[in-house]
Amino acid sequence: MSRRQEVTDAIARILSDELPDIPWTVLVKGLKRSKQTEGTISCDEVTYSFDAKGSRNGRAIFSVCVVAAGDSVDIDDVADRLDAVIFKNPTLDNWATTARITQILFGVSQGQPQEAGVFLATLDVTYDSN
Repeated sequence: MSRRQEVTDAIARILSDELPDIPWTVLVKGLKRSKQTEGTISCDEVTYSFDAKGSRNGRAIFSVCVVAAGDSVDIDDVADRLDAVIFKNPTLDNWATTARITQILFGVSQGQPQEAGVFLATLDVTYDSN
């Protein structure tokens, strides 16, 4: 199993433990639409760098998306809770060097301008890939 997959599994486990009211799915790329509010985690990009000692470091950009299906979920609250979970655990239980939410985009359900129906968070993770 690759280090990227181990980091992905750690993210999924942490989010499932800390935000248990949202079912989480790990996907290769993209998001999933369901009849209930659901979260997806996908790794969009991995880059590698090398330090002076020859150690290889990985940087993975994840998309964390929650789609509300009209079941009265406060999507803003879920986004705030996600941000707080990552902020309090920046090493993802020691699977990563750093992890931080760098951006959260909100979408509006058609015909429901008063409520955000989806958010897409960008999670930037660095880790030792040796």
